Amino acid sequence: MNSIGVESVTDATKDEKGMYSLNVTAKGGYTPEKGYTHLFLDKDNKVETIKLKEIIMYKDGQAVHQPSDYVLSVSEENQMERQAKEMVKKVLKAPTTAEFDYKTFRYFKLNGIGTIIGTVDSQNSFGAMIRSNFKVQFDCNDNMKPIHMSFEGNEIF
Repeated sequence: MNSIGVESVTDATKDEKGMYSLNVTAKGGYTPEKGYTHLFLDKDNKVETIKLKEIIMYKDGQAVHQPSDYVLSVSEENQMERQAKEMVKKVLKAPTTAEFDYKTFRYFKLNGIGTIIGTVDSQNSFGAMIRSNFKVQFDCNDNMKPIHMSFEGNEIF
């Protein structure tokens, strides 16, 4: 487990098919959601495969990926959120009226690219509050440099 960045297993549950669902703590502040890590054993009860969701992390005795390849740390999420909010406010007609709906925020990480999507309510040119969608992507390997932004389906950069 150490070879794929897992620091500890806090719980393990075996299902009817013999698959184990694990709750783990990963190194470096990366903690996958509970039940997203799965352990598969061969007929001799040796570890065959470890998956994070459907992503193979360990197979045939070798680490294939690390949780940090696919799971954002709390620090990365906070940095992305802070930057995304500043960037979204710059495209609003009335940025001081911005009210972000944190319940709609979703975070993803794939191939070193962090993505945040969400919604913001703000006044339009007529003073009416409207809800808008946004998506901002960051290069997690380049100090969280913003690389793409769309607002209401329109590409900003």
